[in-house]
Amino acid sequence: EIPEEEPPAEALSPDGLPLVIPLEAHEEEPLFLDEGDPEAALASEDVIYSDKLDSGVELEIRRANPVPDPGGRPGVFYDVYALTRTPDTDWKVLGRLADYNIYVYYGDGCLDVAERVPDILGQEGWQISFCIGAAAMISWYFAATPEGAEFLFDVGSSQQAQVADLDGDGQGEAWEFYNHGDTGWSFYDRDSEGRYWRYFLTAGPEAPLGTADSEKGFVPADPEGNPLLGEDGNPLGPYVLEDGALRLRMGE
Repeated sequence: EIPEEEPPAEALSPDGLPLVIPLEAHEEEPLFLDEGDPEAALASEDVIYSDKLDSGVELEIRRANPVPDPGGRPGVFYDVYALTRTPDTDWKVLGRLADYNIYVYYGDGCLDVAERVPDILGQEGWQISFCIGAAAMISWYFAATPEGAEFLFDVGSSQQAQVADLDGDGQGEAWEFYNHGDTGWSFYDRDSEGRYWRYFLTAGPEAPLGTADSEKGFVPADPEGNPLLGEDGNPLGPYVLEDGALRLRMGE
């Protein structure tokens, strides 16, 4: 009787970290913003974010179609739109980010994140994030082009999505952590053919722990989410997104 071969031991670094972490790869369908009511968006003067790059490309986020809370409670529901223009063109509606949303009513800074992103998939752009539910947030990414801001993709999560160079190509990719249903990390990238991919890493007691560092990308972490540090006091790693897996690169 031929004895069964023992499965190969997991390859580990001297620090006991897995050298390769497999990921689930999912090709994302092309994403489009809902058209909504472009005339209402163009007519609205309720601007909650506006930014103009040195190139002259502008992105603006507006609220439109206000509806008071039907239950008589304080609060107003809004549709939220993204618009763009260039020095040579007038405002154009990119689409509706959300409809009948009350979370953009509260406070002066009603957007959780509204900021420039120095590099998202090789282009300067913006991240716009706000809640769409009591425990859910969406982040929309836009890139600046000669024709104006262009919608790239959105990321749904339970906390603010972030951008870091995850695959070492010098370009920013988005990542997020989701703690409802399939708990884990998702990493978003675009291949040379323009297809968008989501790579998923399950979180759990048996899964490697990590976090995203703005300087190094995805790095090993302890159970509290703190980066593991080397003898020099810097985070270990990083793990580089490559060929559908995270591969440990020590000393980079």
